[in-house]
Formats: sequence, C-alpha cells, structure tokens
Amino acid sequence: MEECPQLDVVVKGEGEQTIAELASGENLPTIKGTAFWENGKARESEKRGLVKNLDEIPFPAYHLLPMEKYEMGGTKFAAILTSRCAVAPPELPVHPLPDGPSRLSHLRDSPSPLFRHRKIS
Repeated sequence: MEECPQLDVVVKGEGEQTIAELASGENLPTIKGTAFWENGKARESEKRGLVKNLDEIPFPAYHLLPMEKYEMGGTKFAAILTSRCAVAPPELPVHPLPDGPSRLSHLRDSPSPLFRHRKIS
C-alpha cells in the first residue's frame, strides 16, 4: 500500500467472496483478504482461505456488461476460469499455488453449451 498510496483497497488472494463483501458495504476491517488504509496507516485484514469447491463460484453476469467493449481482432469474447493452479508450459508438471493445492471445477466433465464455439451478440 505504501508503494501505491493512490489505492484505497487491495483484494489479496482469491477475490470472489471478498469483492462481494466489499460491494455489500461491510465494515472494511472485518472483510478477510483485504489491505486498506486506516488512520493514515496501511493495514491488512485476516487472510481469506481458498475456495475449495470452484463449482460454488457463480458464472459472471455477462448480460450486464457492455460486451461490445470486449473484442479482439473483430471477434467478441469472454473468458471463464475453470481452474486455479500455477501457470506452466504444458510439458512441465502443474505446481501447487503458494497458498494451497491446485483445484479444478467440474465444467470440463459436463456437456455444457458453454464450451461450444458461439457468436456473442
């Protein structure tokens, strides 16, 4: 925080629950997984644990976003995260994250229409 005093809050670690609590207006020092300013000093809240079951994380509400802004080379796109692991080239083994084990969602095991190539309008 001291290196970038323009920031009001930093979400540390996995942020889905942390961001939801920030948006709901909860008292900042009680929200796990944040760094923030308090009385002119940088503070950190308690560390938030890992999301054990990635299938519990809801899909983004893409219908609420200005999808016309998400375009590359004339193709509209959106990303869906289906795992949490350290990034490595395919020929190397997957290494655990510093805070815990790699985790996968079960999306790849289901015949979901999300994995069909389709035009986003």
